[in-house]
Amino acid sequence: MTLTYLAEIHPKPECFAKAESAVQSIIAQTRAEEGCLEFTFYADANRERLYILETWTDMAAFEFHHAQDYVLSVMAEYGDWLHQPPVLTEITERPALDAA
Repeated sequence: MTLTYLAEIHPKPECFAKAESAVQSIIAQTRAEEGCLEFTFYADANRERLYILETWTDMAAFEFHHAQDYVLSVMAEYGDWLHQPPVLTEITERPALDAA
């Protein structure tokens, strides 16, 4: 069963560019990982929050990703750059209701 998460990242204003660059630096490696189905990076229009939409084939792929040195390096840097730890929410696609 696939797993889809929305990660919400709250950088301090003075650290926004650093946090953004750190995520951008791992996109290609992440997308090349076996088990990664989607890893799409967004920023809100006000440049206050970053978002990652990620889909994995299973929990093993998700855990493998978070154990990679390049991911651990970004997570370590987040300690000084963020207002709070990233918020990770598992999401599921909901079907449209048929028009009556």
